[in-house]
Amino acid sequence: MSFGYQVLGFGAGSSAAPVTLETGGTRNAAPSETDASSYTFSSIDFGTAAANRHVIAVGGWEHSTSGTTDPSSVTIGGVTATKVATKNDGRYDRSFMYIAAVPTGTSGALVVNLPVTAWRCGMGCMSIYGASITPTATGTDSGVSGSEDLEVSIAVSAGGVIVGVAENNTATGGYTWVGIDEIWDEVEASLCVGGAAKTFAAAATVAVQANLASTNGATLCVAAFGPA
Repeated sequence: MSFGYQVLGFGAGSSAAPVTLETGGTRNAAPSETDASSYTFSSIDFGTAAANRHVIAVGGWEHSTSGTTDPSSVTIGGVTATKVATKNDGRYDRSFMYIAAVPTGTSGALVVNLPVTAWRCGMGCMSIYGASITPTATGTDSGVSGSEDLEVSIAVSAGGVIVGVAENNTATGGYTWVGIDEIWDEVEASLCVGGAAKTFAAAATVAVQANLASTNGATLCVAAFGPA
């Protein structure tokens, strides 16, 4: 198991209003098993439109080129998103997290363009309000075989939120999350992608786990965002 953790800035407290999280509606679509270099997942709920809304798109994909990690681009409701974190297990599996300010509209399409033709891909999203678009910390983990409990220890500021995405190359069940709450979990043939998030009233260091009974490969991306 390999992991990374990067602190991008963290304070013990904040006088700003706390970040709020919205996860209702249809936040994801079943993963596509089609070989493609571009995937569109339509009619995804973005939640309540607001000037301070950011939508975080998360997903996973598989391909045999071990060195290829990052999507070429991600759009959320037609808005170009910024990379938060990506992870490659060194073989087939990748996960990614991107964010964009999307103040208008209550639903739309999630689109990911890839530098190669992938075997399959899945995506979903969650919406946060009152957050800075720049994460205060990010972390990643991966595993390549057997029973994998992926874990990232990450700091979150008072009034902040932690968001996670996990991906694995298996059709056996889904993830069990520890530290943050599952929002959605989709299994399709040889791909499982799950998203999770949680807000925190007080500053904390949280052990985020995405646990899976069996896998051929798995990846995890986690990020914390503080109040704007």
